[in-house]
Amino acid sequence: PQQGPRGSSDLAHRQALRHHVGWVGLTPGEHAVALLAAAGASNQEIAALRGTSSRTVANQLHQVFQKLRIGSRAELSTLVCQPPSEDVAPSA
Repeated sequence: PQQGPRGSSDLAHRQALRHHVGWVGLTPGEHAVALLAAAGASNQEIAALRGTSSRTVANQLHQVFQKLRIGSRAELSTLVCQPPSEDVAPSA
Protein backbone atom coordinates (compact mmCIF):
# COMPACT_ATOMS: atom_id res chain seq x y z
CA PRO A 1 0.00 0.00 0.00
CA GLN A 2 1.20 3.42 -0.91
CA GLN A 3 1.50 6.00 1.82
CA GLY A 4 0.02 9.46 1.32
CA PRO A 5 2.00 12.68 1.83
CA ARG A 6 0.77 12.98 5.41
CA GLY A 7 1.52 9.41 6.38
CA SER A 8 -0.67 6.44 7.08
CA SER A 9 -1.47 7.37 10.68
CA ASP A 10 -3.06 10.67 9.59
CA LEU A 11 -5.06 8.85 6.92
CA ALA A 12 -6.26 6.30 9.45
CA HIS A 13 -7.25 9.10 11.82
CA ARG A 14 -9.24 10.90 9.10
CA GLN A 15 -10.96 7.67 8.06
CA ALA A 16 -11.89 6.96 11.67
CA LEU A 17 -13.40 10.43 12.00
CA ARG A 18 -15.75 9.70 9.11
CA HIS A 19 -17.53 7.16 11.28
CA HIS A 20 -18.13 9.62 14.12
CA VAL A 21 -21.40 11.46 14.35
CA GLY A 22 -22.25 14.57 16.26
CA TRP A 23 -20.00 17.53 16.94
CA VAL A 24 -17.07 15.33 17.99
CA GLY A 25 -16.98 13.83 14.50
CA LEU A 26 -16.45 17.15 12.73
CA THR A 27 -13.04 18.12 11.45
CA PRO A 28 -11.79 21.60 12.44
CA GLY A 29 -12.67 22.88 8.96
CA GLU A 30 -16.18 21.40 9.09
CA HIS A 31 -16.68 22.87 12.54
CA ALA A 32 -15.68 26.35 11.36
CA VAL A 33 -17.91 26.12 8.29
CA ALA A 34 -20.81 24.88 10.42
CA LEU A 35 -20.57 27.83 12.78
CA LEU A 36 -20.38 30.35 9.94
CA ALA A 37 -23.31 28.74 8.12
CA ALA A 38 -25.35 28.66 11.33
CA ALA A 39 -24.67 32.39 11.72
CA GLY A 40 -26.23 32.97 8.30
CA ALA A 41 -23.19 33.25 6.02
CA SER A 42 -23.62 32.04 2.44
CA ASN A 43 -21.29 29.48 0.87
CA GLN A 44 -19.62 32.29 -1.08
CA GLU A 45 -19.12 34.37 2.08
CA ILE A 46 -17.72 31.38 3.99
CA ALA A 47 -15.38 30.58 1.09
CA ALA A 48 -14.07 34.14 1.01
CA LEU A 49 -13.51 34.16 4.78
CA ARG A 50 -11.75 30.80 4.73
CA GLY A 51 -9.78 31.31 1.52
CA THR A 52 -11.33 28.34 -0.25
CA SER A 53 -13.90 27.69 -2.97
CA SER A 54 -17.66 27.68 -2.50
CA ARG A 55 -17.63 24.08 -3.77
CA THR A 56 -15.33 23.08 -0.89
CA VAL A 57 -17.69 24.80 1.52
CA ALA A 58 -20.67 22.95 0.00
CA ASN A 59 -18.82 19.63 0.39
CA GLN A 60 -17.93 20.42 3.99
CA LEU A 61 -21.54 21.39 4.77
CA HIS A 62 -22.71 18.12 3.23
CA GLN A 63 -20.39 16.26 5.60
CA VAL A 64 -21.59 18.38 8.54
CA PHE A 65 -25.23 17.60 7.74
CA GLN A 66 -24.47 13.87 7.54
CA LYS A 67 -22.44 13.78 10.75
CA LEU A 68 -25.00 15.84 12.68
CA ARG A 69 -27.86 13.91 11.06
CA ILE A 70 -29.63 17.04 9.90
CA GLY A 71 -30.89 18.26 6.55
CA SER A 72 -30.85 22.05 6.55
CA ARG A 73 -29.12 25.21 7.69
CA ALA A 74 -32.16 25.98 9.84
CA GLU A 75 -31.59 22.73 11.75
CA LEU A 76 -27.89 23.60 12.01
CA SER A 77 -28.72 27.00 13.52
CA THR A 78 -31.04 25.35 16.02
CA LEU A 79 -28.31 22.89 17.05
CA VAL A 80 -25.75 25.66 17.49
CA CYS A 81 -28.13 27.56 19.78
CA GLN A 82 -28.99 24.54 21.94
CA PRO A 83 -27.37 24.21 25.36
CA PRO A 84 -24.66 21.53 25.65
CA SER A 85 -25.75 17.94 26.04
CA GLU A 86 -23.80 14.69 26.21
CA ASP A 87 -22.14 15.56 22.92
CA VAL A 88 -19.46 18.22 22.64
CA ALA A 89 -21.19 21.51 21.87
CA PRO A 90 -19.83 24.01 19.35
CA SER A 91 -17.72 26.83 20.70
CA ALA A 92 -18.74 30.26 19.56
